[in-house]
Amino acid sequence: GIRDTRVILGVGVPVITLPIAPGRNLAVLLECAVRDHILRLNGYHADEDMMARMSRVMTEAESCA
Repeated sequence: GIRDTRVILGVGVPVITLPIAPGRNLAVLLECAVRDHILRLNGYHADEDMMARMSRVMTEAESCA
C-alpha cells in the first residue's frame, strides 16, 4: 500500500492506503499491513530484504549459466 503520515492533534499518525477490490480478502490485507508496519517500527523492511535476496539469487543464476 501507499504509506503516509498525517498529523492529528500534533501527533504523527501513520496512514496506509490499501488497494481494495471486490473479491479481495480484507481481513488478510489488513493483517499483513499491520504486521509490516510493526516490523518496520522494529527496523526490518521486508521489501528491501526480498529485493536483496532476489538480486543475490539472480546473480548466482547468471554465474552458473
